[in-house]
Amino acid sequence: MEQIKIQTGANLSRLLQSTVNIPQAFTELVKNSIQNFSTFCRIDFNDTCATIIDDGQGFDHEKDENGMSGFEKYFVFGNSYDMTGGKGVKLGQMGIGGKLANDKLSNEIDIHWIIETKNIHGKCFIVEYKPSGVEFLNDYSPELTEISPEECSILTESGTKITIATLKDHIQKEGWPSGQIKNELCTFFGFLLPQLEKEGKKFDLILNGESLDFSYKLPGSNVPIIRREFEYDYYGEKRTSNIEFRLSLIYNRGLIKNHPLKNIEIISKVKICSLNLSDQDLLESTLEWLEEKNKEEIKDKDKIYDVFNKLIGFISCDDLSEVMDSTGMPAKDLSHHGLRSDHPITNPFYERVYKVLLEWIVEYIKLNSEEKMNILDALADEVSSMLAEYFEDEDFSDLWDTEEEEDDEEPEELTEEEKKEEEERKELEKFAELTIDKEWVFEPEPEEELEPEPEEDEEPKPEDNVPPLWNKYKNQKLKQSKRLRYRIIDFGEEESKSMSKVDDISDFTILINNGNPKFKRFYEENSPFLLSLHISELLIREISMYKNPLAKPADLDEAISDFYSNKYAQIKKKSE
Repeated sequence: MEQIKIQTGANLSRLLQSTVNIPQAFTELVKNSIQNFSTFCRIDFNDTCATIIDDGQGFDHEKDENGMSGFEKYFVFGNSYDMTGGKGVKLGQMGIGGKLANDKLSNEIDIHWIIETKNIHGKCFIVEYKPSGVEFLNDYSPELTEISPEECSILTESGTKITIATLKDHIQKEGWPSGQIKNELCTFFGFLLPQLEKEGKKFDLILNGESLDFSYKLPGSNVPIIRREFEYDYYGEKRTSNIEFRLSLIYNRGLIKNHPLKNIEIISKVKICSLNLSDQDLLESTLEWLEEKNKEEIKDKDKIYDVFNKLIGFISCDDLSEVMDSTGMPAKDLSHHGLRSDHPITNPFYERVYKVLLEWIVEYIKLNSEEKMNILDALADEVSSMLAEYFEDEDFSDLWDTEEEEDDEEPEELTEEEKKEEEERKELEKFAELTIDKEWVFEPEPEEELEPEPEEDEEPKPEDNVPPLWNKYKNQKLKQSKRLRYRIIDFGEEESKSMSKVDDISDFTILINNGNPKFKRFYEENSPFLLSLHISELLIREISMYKNPLAKPADLDEAISDFYSNKYAQIKKKSE
């Protein structure tokens, strides 16, 4: 019986190169340094070559129990070997990352890179890789040469130096994408390196002489750490994995123009890929789930993407790289820069991520919207109560409204699962409230400090989205007194020039357009007084026109003038 030898085609390298870009190639090389106990990795590149050097354990020339040296293991395509005895950080499973990266940086026609190493035994070697012209990689054997310690350019006790001797054509012509390389390194290792430092494993990453900073100071608002579990079916077995959300919300993306982190990154120790709300089916089903859960329609759905695009940070799940499928592969795809849709953990992971994120975003939108409307309602309530007193002598009793207490209903008994969901909802709601504009430092395990409750006589803290003078109206309980029926709403773009109108379909209700330019300008002017006057004029005008449809402009002027004569000082006092 004849046995057929399996050979690895040389074109495999070019095929794999299409899965990564130049910046990602450097992350693969740095991963190798971290896995091999390095305390630093220095990257230098110029017009003629690139070098990557570290102080790791180097390539072992001695053979292990399987009869393979470190060099032999390195040049096996498709198998990953642990060269640390299980003590190092495991960041790769494919056995292709380092070689792929070297090829990616090297010239397409004339691949040429060199590995120089000094191992823990004090032995020094040079491996020269120059396979140009071969059809099968199996037929090519790189040259391995032992050199003396004096000949070795590695100055640390041990380490490895990779030299890309021939650069890609477009790098030679256009130069290196230095900014992109820096940003990719910072985001790729932005979560791992602070974690390692906390464990006492300091790692310094140096790019063209610059030591990169992984202590992220993010402008905007930090969301307290959110920790969740999710279940998934692992070939008939129910399993549970953990997710951790470390996010910050920024109001102006210009603030992170020069910051490496631009999006929400999915990580498993290191970056896998950016999160995008691009799965429309999952988005819609999640929103339907949320509406059913809260038993209310979600308003302002159009704001969801706006808030999402203001979020940056990390979503961490170690099992994305540690849970293997039936073929022995992780959820991370071949390129290590995406997730495989056919892995048992991937879809349940995304489902949980969408639920947590969208629930937080909806709570945040609701909070901001309700906060603004509560403030405006409290202000308008003051105005309408004054007007009710002002018109008390006239027969307008059918226009008054008195708020009545709602009947309290006995709450339904919740199941354990419903109780857990309710606790999570309340937590996310609280986290939305705590998302205030301030700088924070990204740390592996920052202490979670909730803001203290304000003292009884303490002034409410101004929020960025609320003018400071408005804070006395914040969360003010509406008076249970006679007042005009009104609603503050946005009439929409087509009616943006309209200031107010009467909704006479139901009971008499005055509708005030907060989308009108005058209303918006007065609000933005940070002047409750101006807006109080504006609301007063609108209410008086609509009342007068309702009672006298034939009223002339002069009649309206008279009614408004009388109000100013009698109530100007009172409304000024209440709104300042």
